[in-house]
Amino acid sequence: MGVLRSFSRPRVSNDNPYSEFLFRTVKYRPDYPSRPLASKEGACEWVAAFVDWYNHRHRHSGIKFVTPHQRHSGTATAMCQQRADVYEKARPAPISKDVRSGY
Repeated sequence: MGVLRSFSRPRVSNDNPYSEFLFRTVKYRPDYPSRPLASKEGACEWVAAFVDWYNHRHRHSGIKFVTPHQRHSGTATAMCQQRADVYEKARPAPISKDVRSGY
């Protein structure tokens, strides 16, 4: 029938690591409302601003510190290569035997 097994705990609707991670990200934003929003429209505006930040400005550690938009648009590949080049140039050159021994 094409039904896949769920690995969530039985009868626990919030046992999803992806949604839990997103909820934590939302709750720890500096602009997270400290009081209930006044209207549905206000809530929709706040969520839309959060989604824009999350997709276009928040650099995710799980995807090499690029934004989801950069990853999906393909620009992350060039950015990661540029970083690798910088790291390679910054890596110290091996010290030769003569320099270590003082000769």
